[in-house]
Amino acid sequence: MRGLLSIIILIASLFCFPEISGQSGQKQITVEDIYQYHKFTPERLPEPFPMKDGIHFALSNNGNSIDLYSFKTGEKTGNLFDAREYDGINTFEAFEFDQTEKRILLTTRRENIYRHSYIADFYVFDLNKKILVPLSGSGQQKLAAFSPSGNMVAFVRNNNLYISDPFTGIEKPVTFDGAENEIINGAPDWVYEEEFGFSKGFQWSPDGKRIAFYRFDERHVKEFHMTMYNDLYPDLYRFKYPKAGERNAIVSIQVYDLETGDITEMDTGDETDQYIPRIKWTDDPEILSIIRLNRLQNHMEILHADAVTGTSEVVYEESNPYYISEASDHTVTYLPDQRHFILLSERDGYFHFYLYNFKEQRITPITSGEYDVAGFTGYDQKAGRLYYTSYESSPLEQHVFSIKTDGTGKRRVSSEKGFSRAVFSKNFQYYL
Repeated sequence: MRGLLSIIILIASLFCFPEISGQSGQKQITVEDIYQYHKFTPERLPEPFPMKDGIHFALSNNGNSIDLYSFKTGEKTGNLFDAREYDGINTFEAFEFDQTEKRILLTTRRENIYRHSYIADFYVFDLNKKILVPLSGSGQQKLAAFSPSGNMVAFVRNNNLYISDPFTGIEKPVTFDGAENEIINGAPDWVYEEEFGFSKGFQWSPDGKRIAFYRFDERHVKEFHMTMYNDLYPDLYRFKYPKAGERNAIVSIQVYDLETGDITEMDTGDETDQYIPRIKWTDDPEILSIIRLNRLQNHMEILHADAVTGTSEVVYEESNPYYISEASDHTVTYLPDQRHFILLSERDGYFHFYLYNFKEQRITPITSGEYDVAGFTGYDQKAGRLYYTSYESSPLEQHVFSIKTDGTGKRRVSSEKGFSRAVFSKNFQYYL
């Protein structure tokens, strides 16, 4: 619908503004220029990956290689991986390191599903041994993610969650009941992916001993039929699509223990007609944080669940007479003291950061004023400084700021007018 609306607006503009349509001798703008050739799409750098040493970042070179660059000079200092040197992979769409930075997970032959989700062939590269192996030989995977140690990778296939040791070839299913249009393990349904903006429905615990994951039971959700015009004869695509007021999938949060093989359901309350827009491990590997939102979306709670027993308690709640904006990955950021988290909330009418002591249930503002914070950029644990973007200078400009968690020492990092965001080195001494 948005694409159709854009085309209508474009056609109307060609009639309203003859100088665009070529009547004044200028080059005519075509629909193909915009949507097929992307002539007006601004150029962007690939997303840099800051390295642990604090002075380098890694960058993809057109999906052919991963090169190392200096934060200080911007110069290339080395090469970490070149796909053209290995069989079975000529190029890749994305990459990520494990926490030890000894292995790289590569995404190849990506096939999109919805807005965020896709299936792909993943490979793992060992930087020390210079060995490249496929993640799995049993079909394409979704949402592959390293364990904290980098020795294992979790992924989703056919609505089931798996764990793999790619260098031994050992692959183990965590769940067995996944089925199309019935049960989804480790990934969101269409509603959660589209409305809450995420596609990975599982999280490794900080110590790598557990995996928390979503389970969607959508057997009672009504189906939507969509005609797909990909070939000469269209196909009929069926998927579970609850319209407004209809029954949603029943969502539960499970925790899998790698040592015992047990799966424990977390207590998210008796109400099933609700949303769980985010889960996140705290710095305590036995405490899982769960955000719970009522269906009307005007009452949000943050639960702390015991990963061993499944019992939970509400540590924070917030209400609004009208609406609470969707939770994001940085609605809650836990600090290493295991007493505080940084909360991004619209509780005073504007988006701002707050420091919340969940042991004493005490909240204090970090940022304040008649402007919106745009997003979380990073937290410098050593200096106790929060880095973020906001519209403080103007609603038409976004700038990078930093501030201490007690609300003092605020300073603007970006200097030029316009729209700015930043990627910081691990030690926060440099940024791009």
